[in-house]
Amino acid sequence: MMPHAAPHALIATGLLAGLSACVTTEDLEASLAPRVGQNEEQLVRQFGVPSESYEVGGTRAVAWDRSRIELMGGRSPGFRDREVNGEIIRVFDAGEAPTEILLKCRIEYFFTQSDAGDWVADSYRYSSNECLRFELL
Repeated sequence: MMPHAAPHALIATGLLAGLSACVTTEDLEASLAPRVGQNEEQLVRQFGVPSESYEVGGTRAVAWDRSRIELMGGRSPGFRDREVNGEIIRVFDAGEAPTEILLKCRIEYFFTQSDAGDWVADSYRYSSNECLRFELL
């Protein structure tokens, strides 16, 4: 791990920078694929502190999870004109809370140990269709 790195700064500027409606599967693949062949430390520098890592049968998996909440719908409280018995009256409308939608993305790289002892990424995967809603660095 990098003792001189500020973990909070890495997380804030890490793997998923923000919402983007124009990101395609090809864009996501173009960002992830070139990182195959990099070592674990290089990926941690780029993506920030991983959410999880584990080793199984000579392979190390390192995962980065990102999520955010998007609010959809809802109505602000206020006065509205309503027709009651043929007459327009002003009534108070308490409004309606928006619906919270949790957007999640998990990106995992799988590493094998090189002859030099470094863990080198040899494949990756991502899960959740919401990965396309985030822009990668």
